[in-house]
Amino acid sequence: MGYELHITRKENWLDEDPELDISMKEWTDLVNNDPEMRLDHEATATTTGGETIIVYSEGLSVWTAYSRDGIRGNHAWFSYDHGNICVKNPDTEIIQKILVIASLLRAKVMGDDGELYTLEDQSAGTQLKKRWWKRW
Repeated sequence: MGYELHITRKENWLDEDPELDISMKEWTDLVNNDPEMRLDHEATATTTGGETIIVYSEGLSVWTAYSRDGIRGNHAWFSYDHGNICVKNPDTEIIQKILVIASLLRAKVMGDDGELYTLEDQSAGTQLKKRWWKRW
């Protein structure tokens, strides 16, 4: 489990409104035109027991310019999911990249609980705080 941020155009990231979806083409075009991003479609990880796990997901991408990329198997994964782009357990550096991508896609950034994240919040030092008054 973990906490996710969602790049979405929907009122709530859980809504099913295909007209507001970020299309796979929009997403792959953005990734392919960003020299800091790489479209992998799969992720590989090794468990503490030594097993290798491979997850395939169309649109799965990694932010290669992330300062912790590759350190102890760490990567900043961006996954395409039902018209949204999702990132699990982002730190402050990853949130900055999420906000830039959202801006390019004319979308917003929303947490699992519906709170919104903005560039203004980040530049004001409001890091990773859930803004309950922005949920509705």
